[in-house]
Amino acid sequence: MIVMGHWPQIAQAYRDLGVEVEERPAFAANLKRAVVDLPIPPQSVTQAVDKPQLDHDGDGKPGGSVAPEQTDDLKALRVEYQEALGKRAFAGWTADELREKIAAVRSEA
Repeated sequence: MIVMGHWPQIAQAYRDLGVEVEERPAFAANLKRAVVDLPIPPQSVTQAVDKPQLDHDGDGKPGGSVAPEQTDDLKALRVEYQEALGKRAFAGWTADELREKIAAVRSEA
């Protein structure tokens, strides 16, 4: 029987019954663990780990985002979206997305 933690009364009760008892500490820092040799991870894993976690635009730095291409068409579509829905368009939407949203609102009306 293995008793985890400091339970001298329980360990003694088992001993009194004739059960062999091994007492072990309950703290994770005191637990003995076997050392395991792990294989080298594949290159795809090491490349993914080397990149910053939140590198959205692929420049190797955390954060950032790829902004949609600014065109006069996009500006006009944003104005049209605001007139149709009464609220501003999300700055990350492309011209095609704005056209779809405007068309959906107009088809409902």
